[in-house]
Amino acid sequence: MNPELDFLDQLLAGNMPLAVLLRLFPSIPCARHAIHAMLAGDEIRLIGTDGAELQPRQSQELSRASDSDWRRAAADLTVSLAPKAAERVA
Repeated sequence: MNPELDFLDQLLAGNMPLAVLLRLFPSIPCARHAIHAMLAGDEIRLIGTDGAELQPRQSQELSRASDSDWRRAAADLTVSLAPKAAERVA
């Protein structure tokens, strides 16, 4: 199974910390690329510590962050599966 599908499959069980899911990818750049593609494809949602979904502007800022800043931000984010992806993975 490729990392993206494995990532989505893990989310079938419920929301998970992004930092945990990063371990499914061989590197931070690979994870960043896949996560931003899944966000753009409306397959996942990123949720902040306040329980609110990240707004598009916040996701864009995250996409421009350095790898080290991105890794730090990931420690505070949770990922949820969008209904569209749940149908695809199940």
